[in-house]
Amino acid sequence: DMRKRTLKVIAKVPGGDSDAFRELVERAITADRRDHVADEFAKILLDGIDGWNACRFFPEEIIRLAKAKFLLREEDLARDDWYRGSMIEIEPYFGIKENARFDFFPASAIRGVFLPLLRYHPQWGVDFIIELLNHAGSWYGEQRWPYDRLEPAHQLTIQMLGEAAIVQWANPRLWNLYRGLSVGPYVLQSALMALEAWLLEICDLEGVDAESWLLKILRESNNVMATAVVASVCNAHPEKAGRAG
Repeated sequence: DMRKRTLKVIAKVPGGDSDAFRELVERAITADRRDHVADEFAKILLDGIDGWNACRFFPEEIIRLAKAKFLLREEDLARDDWYRGSMIEIEPYFGIKENARFDFFPASAIRGVFLPLLRYHPQWGVDFIIELLNHAGSWYGEQRWPYDRLEPAHQLTIQMLGEAAIVQWANPRLWNLYRGLSVGPYVLQSALMALEAWLLEICDLEGVDAESWLLKILRESNNVMATAVVASVCNAHPEKAGRAG
């Protein structure tokens, strides 16, 4: 209990010793789960509101940590033989590690690092969420998980005015994920909810070019998970949607 309380203090005032904080994050990125201090620190930073200051002052380190803890890689499949025949949660179908669930249930816009990254560092936050969703979309659409299958996705084409066509993976599970109306990794649902919440926030601000953000999300997404968020925002603020609508 004292260890956890101490790590929460470190997470809330990461600038107290910047070099030591970066070293601890690096340890959390490279360590396995037997390193209880590093494992506990990663959970504190990634799954609740205790890591918001770290997102503000150390966004690059937090994004690297999140990628290391969330994303399932091809080499992980070769290493983790225990997956075969075990009780599998839904995360691996999306290329997400099972332990990435942390405390993302129930999914919410305020869970995890997504909303603070979007508020403090919009460019990095949007790029990170798109990368996370594209990773998940590729794994799901291409059915990279080798042991079982969910219902397949198909590819649809979106033709944007005056631009090249966009091809995205689509099915009802992916389209409804941002509302929590379909079953999928809670970490992805939280990322989508945070993206929607942030887009709705900036649409309420004067002088913010929401259209460019919506178009960026459409152009760079390989699946309809984020496209559904764009559609939601366009419905809520058609006057701000522009060509994205």
